[in-house]
Amino acid sequence: MTIKRKVDCRFLRQELVSKLWNIEQVFVFNSVEAGHAGFEFTITAGRDGKHRTGSKHYEDKAIDCRVWYTRNGRIIPLGDQLCEVIAKDLRDLLGKDYDIVVHYKDNGDVSHIHIEWDS
Repeated sequence: MTIKRKVDCRFLRQELVSKLWNIEQVFVFNSVEAGHAGFEFTITAGRDGKHRTGSKHYEDKAIDCRVWYTRNGRIIPLGDQLCEVIAKDLRDLLGKDYDIVVHYKDNGDVSHIHIEWDS
């Protein structure tokens, strides 16, 4: 597991911290199964960054996760279909107390996967 440089997860709620290993395993298992053996689970946002008003990020109840990796200097996206499979598996694993959202860029590519604990 990697946390992107300058990402602030210092006060991340225990309800998320206790699930990080399991979350990582869902990402890595599905990525390897789909032929993305070079993928490394990375948290790209915690409390830091710009999020919508009222975001759970500001309450230390949400993280964003990277959906790409690099190989030989090239960015390799996991792709929409795989990200939706990962999101479904995370929903099954984490249950109703968590929201899992696949965020898309304006061009239709996946931007990141958002995971939040709803208290």
